[in-house]
Amino acid sequence: MRAFVIAGTIAAAVWQAGPAAAGSNEYVFSLSWQPAFCETRPQKTECKSMTPDRYDAANVVLHGLWPQGAQFCGVPAYIVALDNDPGRWLDMPEVAMKPETRQELATYMPGVASGLHLHEWYKHGTCSGLSPDGYFGLSVTLAKSAATASFGKLLHGSVGATITGQQLCEALARDYGDKASQLVKLIVKNGTFSEIRFTLQADADKTTALNATHMLPMGGARCSTTPIRIDAAGN
Repeated sequence: MRAFVIAGTIAAAVWQAGPAAAGSNEYVFSLSWQPAFCETRPQKTECKSMTPDRYDAANVVLHGLWPQGAQFCGVPAYIVALDNDPGRWLDMPEVAMKPETRQELATYMPGVASGLHLHEWYKHGTCSGLSPDGYFGLSVTLAKSAATASFGKLLHGSVGATITGQQLCEALARDYGDKASQLVKLIVKNGTFSEIRFTLQADADKTTALNATHMLPMGGARCSTTPIRIDAAGN
């Protein structure tokens, strides 16, 4: 069971992780392109504060790491109800984690400003078999790996310009082998790059890595010559 402590109001509550859930053998790892996200949600706190020189303006950032097969493990009904309303994510109890974990998370998951980390923990992290520090630490490690991979560098170097699916597939192949285009799901909305997802196979100790030996087939990327815009901040 998970335990939680209520201190004054819901907003002041702190979630303490109890015994871990069993965890999952498969995770979907999702990375977003924040300028494209902010085009559709400019009212978000993290979008109002975005500047062209901020990390998330020019690098893929963490959307989530989602254990497959379960959600909201041991989470009380009132928290699930709050989670169902994105406007109330910050009303959910804060998750206890080390200050350094939270500081890194705020960089690699800018949605922390709007409570995205709380949504991700309660809906997905509680089913990971990991502590909050373990779950978010692993998520950040994967996000860092992606940003420094060939495909992450391609996106970083193409801010405000266009690339093709073929270019992206070639970069993925350099990172993860010739079949890499089959191992991702590429989300492009109205010609603009929005998100990329991987399905990762966990090791026996429930950790994952962003490499070909851990990846399972997904929807695949279209390796075509169709232009894909890489939005810049404020576009």
